Amino acid sequence: MGRLLSRRGRKRRVLYFPPHHLFGCIDKSLFVTFGGDMEIITFPWLDSRLSPNKRIDRRALIGAKRDAKLLAMSLTWDSKIAVIETDLQLKITFCPPDKRRLDLDNLYATFKAYQDGIFEALALDDCLIDRVILQRGELVKNGCVIVELKEA
Repeated sequence: MGRLLSRRGRKRRVLYFPPHHLFGCIDKSLFVTFGGDMEIITFPWLDSRLSPNKRIDRRALIGAKRDAKLLAMSLTWDSKIAVIETDLQLKITFCPPDKRRLDLDNLYATFKAYQDGIFEALALDDCLIDRVILQRGELVKNGCVIVELKEA
C-alpha cells in the first residue's frame, strides 16, 4: 500500500487496484451491463487468497478481503444500479480461466467478500437475498464472475 501525506501532515492510505491485466481489460465500463429487469456486473476472476482451503496469515487474509470488497464497491458504484429494498435473486456465474476442477461451494465462499462489497455499495443488507443461483460458465481468458441481480 502506498502512503501519501494529507494537508495536515498525517499519513493516509492510498488504494491501489491490481494491474489491468488482472482485470482482463483496462476500462471499468466494460464490466457493467444493463439488462432489462436485471442488473449485471462482471468481476475479474477471484483472488485465490480468499479461498477457504487456503491457509494464509490472518493479516494477509484481511487485506485480500478488503481489496476484494473495495473492488466490488467500485464496480457497483460505477454501474449506478438502483435496486428496490425487496427480496432479491442473486445469480452468480463463475467462468474459470482454466480447466481445473472447482466446486461451487468453495467458489461462493471465495466470492463472499465481493458480495459484501456489492451490498455495501448499494446500502442494502445482504439478508435481502432470497435466492442464490450458482452456476459454472464457459472458459474465459483470465476468468471472470458474472453477477446478475434482480428482484425475486
